Amino acid sequence: MTSSAEFEYVDVAQQWQTIELGPDSLAYTVCQIPVVHKKGATNEIQVKMNDGSVRRIEGLSLNRELSTMIFNRTHEVRQVTVIA
Repeated sequence: MTSSAEFEYVDVAQQWQTIELGPDSLAYTVCQIPVVHKKGATNEIQVKMNDGSVRRIEGLSLNRELSTMIFNRTHEVRQVTVIA
């Protein structure tokens, strides 16, 4: 995408949410968690948690703990952003 846009989705708590997407990004959901892809100079994953913290992971693989939270829909993960 070359211009800004909004991405709407239904979260784990069955509430409609909206994310602003910038140019050169795209979004989809996995188990009702939004995954945003952005262009970047390094490979990194940023995981926004519902408690407000952000976990940064070098590379392009999530660990077992975060994957389990997403697939079990524990409502601990708010958003995943992949920069590559």
